[in-house]
Amino acid sequence: MAVPRSRAGRSAIVGAILSFILPGAGQAYVGDWSRAAFFGIPAVIGLLLAARELGQGVSHVAARLLDPAVAVGLLLLIVLLAAWRAWSVVHAWRVGRRTLGGAILMPVLLALIVGMHGFAFITTASMLGAGERIASDGDSLLEPVPPAFGATPAPSSRLPAGGVTATGDPQALPSAPPSSTLAPGEDPYEQYDDEPEPRVVAGPRPGYDVAAIDTQADGLLNVLIVGIDWKPGRDSRRTDSMIVVSVNTETGEVYMFSFPRDISHFPMYNGGTYEGKLNGFASYANRHPGQFPDGGLKSLGYQLGFLLGIPIDYYAAVDIPGFEKVVEAVGGVTVNNPKAINDTYIDGGKGFHLPAGKHRLNAADALRYVRSRHGSSDFARAQRQQQVLSALRREMTKPDQIGNLPSIMDAISGVLRTDFPRDRLTELIKLSEKVSDEPTNGYVFRPPTWATFTPRTETTRSITQLRVERLRELSLELFGEKSLYNR
Repeated sequence: MAVPRSRAGRSAIVGAILSFILPGAGQAYVGDWSRAAFFGIPAVIGLLLAARELGQGVSHVAARLLDPAVAVGLLLLIVLLAAWRAWSVVHAWRVGRRTLGGAILMPVLLALIVGMHGFAFITTASMLGAGERIASDGDSLLEPVPPAFGATPAPSSRLPAGGVTATGDPQALPSAPPSSTLAPGEDPYEQYDDEPEPRVVAGPRPGYDVAAIDTQADGLLNVLIVGIDWKPGRDSRRTDSMIVVSVNTETGEVYMFSFPRDISHFPMYNGGTYEGKLNGFASYANRHPGQFPDGGLKSLGYQLGFLLGIPIDYYAAVDIPGFEKVVEAVGGVTVNNPKAINDTYIDGGKGFHLPAGKHRLNAADALRYVRSRHGSSDFARAQRQQQVLSALRREMTKPDQIGNLPSIMDAISGVLRTDFPRDRLTELIKLSEKVSDEPTNGYVFRPPTWATFTPRTETTRSITQLRVERLRELSLELFGEKSLYNR
């Protein structure tokens, strides 16, 4: 069919460039209004839908891309849009006045289309892969780490039994050990890692099975956030950070509960008493599938839910040594340090010193901030961990992080494992919009209010035991009839 003279007189390359910018714009430029509508209407609809999604923030976009159904559909759409744009560009070129210079530029436009859509395809595919890694078996983070080649096993004890003060105060630091007993930079708190093999002492089962409770209809979203750490010389990974976040889906109230790692001798959700430390329970459960068929992290969730009186819906486990990469991906975090930290033992004696006040922490210092316990306590460290979680949430939801989304998700997928359903992440985002940046209240179950502490000078090992009756009172106060203590 012959091209009308009015159309043929328009520059073909200008029309092609316009259609490259927006399909159909080049057809409108040469006066082909029917084809302009044919190419342009789908493009405009797509742009409006994309603007709506992007306008809802970084976390919303990430949640959508982590949903397998959305990600796979988007991959197909990216390919179709690339073909649509190329078709529109070529058509606009063919109906206009062509020149040699334009003929040279046309392959460049088509290559740009392939490059732009290829980048979008690779980014979406990487998000899909990140989602698959995040949703993989969380208990893999509990697997023992083989010693480095040529490494010497850590000694079973580094301090004499008298190295801890006899005050019974869990915040008291160990007295300075003789220099001959510690290597430079060696951590005196490692004596607490010298623990006998844990065991479960048989006892009566509770009147209900927390593992069988339907947790979806109670109006609460309860998530266990676990920080799994490992140090050379350990034969297993340990959950040195355990925080339960409870969100009331109706009111938006958020509570955070930190369980100190040294808690011991606690009643079990499936009967009996566990006589090891809490931070070793998940690894113990993972090694004893006959007693704990649901694996280590799920069993830890059942256990903490049983103690707290609220069933845990999901868990999120973070590999603490890799946590630094996540903070680096978001560009650092801002925290308000309540008390000066002077830790001379962390990082093999390199030390970490941070005055009280507001600070912008880089990735390395943020990791030291959540790990340090010298000059403070395990309990102060738990409060700092809660603080950094809130700071990370603020950083990740900033609009200017949208361009960093692939690198952020790549970092997260390397250190995070969760059983939260990927197709429900948008629900979680909508819920997060109802809550404030800071929790309604936070609790660290420390002595003397929430636990009792017996130092090594009185027994063969230091023991921190929860005051379960106080947890029962707190659970009933916060959750009322929804508390499991009402059963």
